[in-house]
Amino acid sequence: MQRFLLHFLTRRVLPVPKTNAFNVTLYGLLLLILIGFDIMIPILLSAYAWQIGVGIPVLIIITCETYLRFYGVKLIECYQHYAKTETRRRCRCVPSCSEYAILCLKRYELIKALIKIGKRLFGTCKGSEFIIDMP
Repeated sequence: MQRFLLHFLTRRVLPVPKTNAFNVTLYGLLLLILIGFDIMIPILLSAYAWQIGVGIPVLIIITCETYLRFYGVKLIECYQHYAKTETRRRCRCVPSCSEYAILCLKRYELIKALIKIGKRLFGTCKGSEFIIDMP
């Protein structure tokens, strides 16, 4: 089984998304603008301090949950586009860690996805064995 996985991992076709750093930078600026609006709109529209205290965190959480997952996928696609093939082939897991991260960000809410990605990067992928590990 290990020999088959070694052969598979050294010959597998790695996805190279059609993305570029300029688009990812624009998405990042849009994220900052959205978070800025989330902070400024309740302050400008609210006359009561307790409404500001409740409104800002709720809007930031909604923005982060929806848009930060999208931005994370775009960052990973940018990595897949620009990283060397030798660097990407070092991953000993199927699917690769970047593919796994994209699957997690699309499937789970943000906090759960980040926990799963962290476990994969700093735990599962550090071993010397080849592993099939789906999210």
